[in-house]
Parts: sequence; structure tokens; C-alpha cells
Amino acid sequence: MAQVRSDFVEGMKKQGYRYFYEERDTLPEVAPAVFREETLDAAWTQWTMVVESGEPEEKTSEYADAPVSDTIEGFTIYMKARTFHKAARWSKETIRDHQKLENLVAQTVKNWARGSHSKREKFYAGFFNNGGLTAGSDGTFDNSLTGNVTDPSGDGVYDGTAASVSPFFSLSGGAVRHVNKVNTTYSNAITGALNEGNLEAALILLEYTNALSERDIRFDQRADTCLVPTHLERTARKLLESPGSPVDAHEGVINPYQNRLRPIVWKFLTDTDAWFVGIAKRGVVMGKRQEPEMNMFIDQRNGAFEAVYDERYGRDGGRLPQLGVE
Repeated sequence: MAQVRSDFVEGMKKQGYRYFYEERDTLPEVAPAVFREETLDAAWTQWTMVVESGEPEEKTSEYADAPVSDTIEGFTIYMKARTFHKAARWSKETIRDHQKLENLVAQTVKNWARGSHSKREKFYAGFFNNGGLTAGSDGTFDNSLTGNVTDPSGDGVYDGTAASVSPFFSLSGGAVRHVNKVNTTYSNAITGALNEGNLEAALILLEYTNALSERDIRFDQRADTCLVPTHLERTARKLLESPGSPVDAHEGVINPYQNRLRPIVWKFLTDTDAWFVGIAKRGVVMGKRQEPEMNMFIDQRNGAFEAVYDERYGRDGGRLPQLGVE
């Protein structure tokens, strides 16, 4: 190969995209089944929760004025678009001596695709892996944009501060509890193995005890998902899919939890005995800013061939309802 022409480079770029997506499309993603996807149109965004004005009151006379409720501003949620990138570089000699440059490019971008997949899954799974850390997690929850804006909740979630971190999963009886807009405190995590009794306790906590608005007004919320690591797949499927009771001593008794929740197995969950009950795509958001972009060019200084790719996405600090069990 005497030289690498610009049209050849452009052809390699098109091939690179094809190899990248062919490989990535074979890799199953769990995050979109758990998080609600939203498109980001800027490097950083925020939104404030809307607190309902209360329940309507019965009209007592034909000309009675409708009661006016005071306005309460909810908590503010922050999210930034993070950039993830990678590059490869081949010398002029490698380009000229290698029999098939296309093979080098194909192998490289397929590796990028696999790395892109695992990075994204680890990034979103980090919400659950680090959500119970009492000190919080800078890389997981701090959505500050250096030099532009500071996330006041620091390494925790919306109802805390940088100086007083609020972990997303607040353990029942723990030192840090969540607090709503009328100063009621509550927790959203318990301890215990995945079994009938603990699943019942988790569902009662999520669907009844914590089914209150920021003004302590009761509303309906019903869990639909049980998120588990690979190590608990058998236990989860036996508990949630068996027609009979999964407890050996009660064989033949109907299983009240059959098809009650959808078991989702996520190999990127790192705590092998932690499990999570929640409502899929509610309370946690994954932001999409830029799909993978690829560029290839020749370094005119030394004839080297370089390939670069990047993508941008983010995740907010989370809102209830999600419940963790350790």
C-alpha cells in the first residue's frame, strides 16, 4: 500500500460504523428496561418536581368559590451529559506492511462496541450498586459540571446536600432517612434474603407505607419489577414464576406472587445478594445526548492512521419509587 488516500479513509469510516453497530446490536442491554430514556439537548439540565396542590374539596353550595391551595416547590433534580471516548493509532509502517488494514479497523471498532456496551451498563447499574453508600458516590450521583454549575446535593440525591449526603437507598432504622416537603421522614431499604416473607415486607413498604406524596397524600403505586444479580436468578424465578409455593414445606399451596413482578437479571449488579423492587422506568432517568460518533484521519506529520470515537449520556440522581434490599 503506497499511500492511504482520503477516499479510502472515508470508506474505512463507513465500514467502522457498520462493524460497530453490528457488534453492539448483538449485546443485550438491561438499563433501558429499568430507566426511562429522555433526550438531552444540552450539556446539563435540571427540573423541579411538581408538588400536587392537594385533593379537591366537595362543593357545599352552588356559588361556592373553589378553594385555593398554597404552592409548594418540590425538590430539584440535576443531570449532566458525560462524554466517553476512545482512540486507536497505527503507524505509517503498520499501515503499509499490514496485509489488510480493514481487519485492524474491524477488530478495533468491535472492541469499542463491546467496551461501549459494558461501560454504559456499568454506569447505569452504578445507581443500584452505589445507591446505599452512606457517604454517597461522586462518580454516580454528583452531576456538577466543572466550571459551570454545582449540583447542591453533592454525592447523594436530591433531599441532601454536599455537606449532609443523602444516599438514594435509606435503610430502615438507619442514621440517614429521606424527608419530604412536609418534613415526614421515611426509608426505602430493608435487609433480608429474597424470600416470600421479605418480598411481602418490601411490597408493603413500597406500595403502602411509602405510597405518599410530598404532602403526605396517599396515592396508588404498584411495583412491577424485581431486579436481581445473576446469583439470585434461580431464586427470583422460582419465587415469581412458580405456580405453587416456592417454599418446599408448602408444596401444593398456591404461590400468591406468581407473575406479580417481572424478574430482571442484571449481570452488572455487583452485590450478589442484593435485590431491588420497583416500578420500571419510573423514578430513574437515563439521558441520551449523543450516539457514538466516529472519525478517522491521517496524521500528516508522520503518516499515522488514527481512529477516534465518543458518545455522550447521563443519569439523574433518581427519585422514588425504588426499593433496595441488602
